[in-house]
Amino acid sequence: MKNLFKLFLVTLVVVFALYALVMQSWHGFTKKELAAKVWFDKNTMYVQNARSGERHSFEFHGDRWFLHGDILQWKPVLNFAGLHTMWRIYGVGEQYYNIDCCDKFFPTVAKPQMVIWKFLNKNDYKIPGVNAVYGNRVLQLPTDNTVFYVYVTTSGFSISRGDLR
Repeated sequence: MKNLFKLFLVTLVVVFALYALVMQSWHGFTKKELAAKVWFDKNTMYVQNARSGERHSFEFHGDRWFLHGDILQWKPVLNFAGLHTMWRIYGVGEQYYNIDCCDKFFPTVAKPQMVIWKFLNKNDYKIPGVNAVYGNRVLQLPTDNTVFYVYVTTSGFSISRGDLR
């Protein structure tokens, strides 16, 4: 009876350890972190950085808006261990469907960050544990009474919508 109880305890510990391992991997590979909120009021585009709380507004006349940033993607084993994708928002802008007109871009970051990310972009293959460093952009049509939530996932930026009211 005593051995049966020990076997039960060992089995219980193994089951909980496997459950924790599965939950850690699920969390590591499906985590979404809010990067920014984007909304419109008439011809003004508002962008709020979720990390710093910093808010920018721009006059908007384009057909689509975009948010551009840099992504540092860790190797899957490090992501599994709890390191999540690093990111920064580089800027926002407007895009036109008319080919005669070009994109307008509004940078939103300071120069010191540019130096760090430039180094990371050039040397990502030399840094242990880094899978890739790259620029990433999301585009969407502006919509009144809608807030766009820009998230960072393990593969880059993604967007979901919410009601502004």
